[in-house]
This record gives sequence, C-alpha cells and structure tokens, in this order.
Amino acid sequence: MDLRVNREFFESMKLRCFSFVKEEIIHTIATIYELESCPLRTENMIPRSYCIKCNAKYNTETLASGQMFVCQRCQTTVVVGQKTTPEPFGVPSQSPQPQPQAQGDHENSDPMIGKTIDGVTISKPLGKGAAGIVYYGRRADGSEVALKTMHPKFATKERIVKRFIREAKSGMKLKHKHFVEFYSWGEYEGYNYIIMEFVDGCTLKELLKNNDREMNDRTKLLVGLHVAKALAFAFERNMVHRDIKPDNIMITNDGVAKLTDMGLAKEVHSDDNEDAEDMGLTKTGVTLGTPYYMPPEQIQDSKRADCRSDIYALGATLFHLFAGRPPFFGGGMMDVMKKIMEDPTPKLIDVNPEIPQNISDLVYRMIERSVDDRYVNPQALLKDFQRVLDGKPVMSQDELLSVLSESEDADIGYGSKDDMGDKDSKGGFFGKLLKMFGIGKK
Repeated sequence: MDLRVNREFFESMKLRCFSFVKEEIIHTIATIYELESCPLRTENMIPRSYCIKCNAKYNTETLASGQMFVCQRCQTTVVVGQKTTPEPFGVPSQSPQPQPQAQGDHENSDPMIGKTIDGVTISKPLGKGAAGIVYYGRRADGSEVALKTMHPKFATKERIVKRFIREAKSGMKLKHKHFVEFYSWGEYEGYNYIIMEFVDGCTLKELLKNNDREMNDRTKLLVGLHVAKALAFAFERNMVHRDIKPDNIMITNDGVAKLTDMGLAKEVHSDDNEDAEDMGLTKTGVTLGTPYYMPPEQIQDSKRADCRSDIYALGATLFHLFAGRPPFFGGGMMDVMKKIMEDPTPKLIDVNPEIPQNISDLVYRMIERSVDDRYVNPQALLKDFQRVLDGKPVMSQDELLSVLSESEDADIGYGSKDDMGDKDSKGGFFGKLLKMFGIGKK
C-alpha cells in the first residue's frame, strides 16, 4: 500500500481516537463533578437524572419529579428523581438504607405546625410541591380543611406569586361539586396561603400507579364524566383550566372526581393587562408542566387554549386511564410535542382491541388534532358520556351539527376560527421554537 495512503489513514484514525478519548474524559470529569460527595458541588448545579440501565445522563431541570421519559440510548423508562447519580463502573446498584429519624423531628422543624391562620390550626403536612407545602388543619368547629402555602423565598418571584394569586381568585369563582372548593386566601407572616376543601382520597396519578386498585371501564368513564361536569360549569363562566392531567384530578374515597390546581386557569375574554400577565404565567406553566396531555394549539400558544383544549386534555387523561399510557409518549419534551403536532392521532381500540368501540370513539373525538373536529363544548361532551355509559354509540355527525347550531347563539368559551387558526401571527414561546425546528408544518 502506498505510504501516503497509510499516513492519511493513520491521521484519520488518530483524529477519531482523539475525539472519542476527549469525549470520554469530559464525561468522566462531569461524572466526578456531579457526585454528591464531591466538594465542588453547589446548590445551583443543573439537576440530572441517569438511566438505571446504561447510566446515560439527562438534564431534567425543566421536568417534574416522578415524570417519565424513555432513554434514547437503551429505550429504558427513566423516572425523574429516581436516580440522580451514576453508578460506579462495575459496582452493582444498591438501595439506600433508610436513616433512623426521631418521631416528631419534621413537625418540630416546620415553623407552620401549630400556627392558627384565618381560624385554621395547622397540625401536619399533607404534601410538598416545588414552591410550597399543603397542610392539614382544623377549624374551631372541628371541620377539616387543607391549607396551601407558598414559601416566603418565592415572595420576590413575580410570576410565581401571580400564578398563586390567580389560582386563588379562579378557585373562589368555581363553587361546584367537582371542583375542590376554595374558602379563602391571603398572606400570613410572609406566607401566601389558600384555605381549601380537604379531600379524603388521592390523585388520579396515584391511582394509575396503584395496580391493586384497578378501575373497571364504567368507573373510568365516571371519572371523565365528573371532570366534564366541572368543565361545563367553568364554560358557563367563560373560564378554561389549561392544566388538566392525572396530577390535578382528586378522587375521594366515595369515588367522586374533583378538579384542582387552578394556577393556569383564566377567563376567556380578558383585557390587555390580563393578557400581558397571562403571557408571562403561561410560559412558566408550559415549561414546568408535562406535555403529554397538551393539545397542539396550546403547545403553539397557551393563550389560544379554550374549552376544546380542556376537552383534549381530559381525553388524553382518559386515554392514559384506559391504555396505561398517554396518547403520545417517548423521548424528551420536544419529542413528545413533535409527536402531538405531527403524528396520527391514536385510537384506544388499536392499543387494546378489548376496549369497547363506543369508548374508543368517545376518546378519539376528544383528542382530535383539529379543534373543530372535537366536541364543540363540554355540554356536547356530557351528552356523549351519558350515551356511552348507557351502552350506546357516540353521536353521529348530524347530531353533533345540531349541538353546534344550538351553541352558536351563546358564542362563549372560545374565539372565532380565525383566532384559532392564525398560527403564523399568533405564536407563543413554544410555537415559535417548534416552528424553528419545522415541527407542525404540513
């Protein structure tokens, strides 16, 4: 072989080896830097999650704890927060040993325990979120309530404070059996708080994880029916929720579904000041939320969401309830949004042929990509829910058109087709980002 050819081949191989070794060195340094025992670690480091099978590293800064995605290297499901540090090479995974904790340590370290706020005495925490804690409390008459607080360290975060106040104001307007009831809200010693109904039960998300409490088809439909009744009540008051998902649906021990978390709710017709405020809030909401239940129009611009967007989110939740997974999943946030924008809408009966046809048709119509192909409003959806519960097929196209003609006179709950369809001139943060990558184009 010619010497010059050998030299070119050698130089090519050397460059490849150097690139590979450089990547491995960088990965090793990054791994060492991120170990909990490393003195260089700081509180401001980007949160990471690692695949439990291949140790692939992912930036999970914008994902919620417990959210799932698929490892792009080995296709293993990764749960955010399940594994935050990589396993040392050749060392088998070991479960951390629980540390003994003195009884009452947590309560004694919480300054809110024992305090009385707005007539409610706080006794214990119920759950902790990213920005605050929900507590269990009792009034002087012995009635049970929940008290949601926002940590004082977020008092200077304008967007977080506005979202908290929006949740309080929206919740106070929605007094209905299938909404978690809000009683009052205010500020106490730097803590913004909301006093609300105590729900003796669990979230739909928790039920989905609990295989021992599997629901039959009728029970699943009743969950959807209850939430649809809540949406119909909100629709009559020109309000949309914009964040319907299993996490935000509470199921009481009596089997009643209640919609909660009104942090992204808004009135459909608002003035310019509210729209400006909404733009900042919904950017935060979309970034921090999960995309699995978002309709295409809400991904493009959250301000475009109307009652049909809530219907889509409820349909995607029901799809998850019946199929064991959301309609679109796999990969990171951008991958899921790309699938929602471009992939064919799946049918429940294709995922599980044992699911009745009328249930599959109901959910499919709820999650149609085009808003005009979905139910026109929650009232029309309720009619089909009852038909399916009675064992009947969903409404025909002619019957839907008659419902549409009945609803045209009301002209509330959503904008015109021009407002919904002007994608080029009205694009939100993610809409512009998706457009840059050519996602959603036909």
